[in-house]
Amino acid sequence: MADIVNLCCTFLWDRYGCCSEIFSKVPPEKTAEMEDKHRKTLTGCQVVLENDLEPNNLFAYLIQEGVMTPDDQEEINKRPTRRSQSEEFLRKLPTRGPRAYQEFVKALEKNQSFLACILLREELKIVEAKCKDLENRLAEKQEEFVAAETGSREQESQFQENREVKQGKPTDEELEKLGRDIADIWVKLGRRLGVSDPKCREIERAYVLLSEKGYHMLQHWKQIKGDDATYQALCKALQHELVQR
Repeated sequence: MADIVNLCCTFLWDRYGCCSEIFSKVPPEKTAEMEDKHRKTLTGCQVVLENDLEPNNLFAYLIQEGVMTPDDQEEINKRPTRRSQSEEFLRKLPTRGPRAYQEFVKALEKNQSFLACILLREELKIVEAKCKDLENRLAEKQEEFVAAETGSREQESQFQENREVKQGKPTDEELEKLGRDIADIWVKLGRRLGVSDPKCREIERAYVLLSEKGYHMLQHWKQIKGDDATYQALCKALQHELVQR
């Protein structure tokens, strides 16, 4: 009976050894690719990794973690130089799923810590660049928002002004009354309305009373502006900081 048990145990152990060898050669599951940010990090450090990487120092850990297989190790070691081995290793690594990069860095921390530091610095550069890009985009959006808010307020202010100011063109009688009110600043108002200085001097010489000068300046403005000689235009000129009426 003991012999039968020993025979069964020996058989099972041999079967286990065969299965273990077979499963060790099965490539790691590739249900997902390496993250793009990790691919960019490897690309950014490609030259230094090809120059200094020692793939043979990493295989034990990476095979244990299911990132590489013994077949990968054998295939890479067939390359004639360490640099060509590094190149082949780096070609395979991004195809070994989303865990491959983190496990690669852990392996470097154990065996080539200076390369792990270089990779981490490259990651930081990528993150900083992304943050800078986000900051710039945020600043642009803020500027757009401020501009839109300012434009909205200006439009609202203009709307309020237009709503409160009478529509249409002032009558001659209204201009005559206004001429009396602007007697002391008729020239300044004329400039805001687009009446030329030579015309103002001509009016100055032609009339004695200030009220008449103001009235005829307004008449001239109404004549040269036509349909644009509106209450709104007149109100805007009267509210100018140099006139303030």
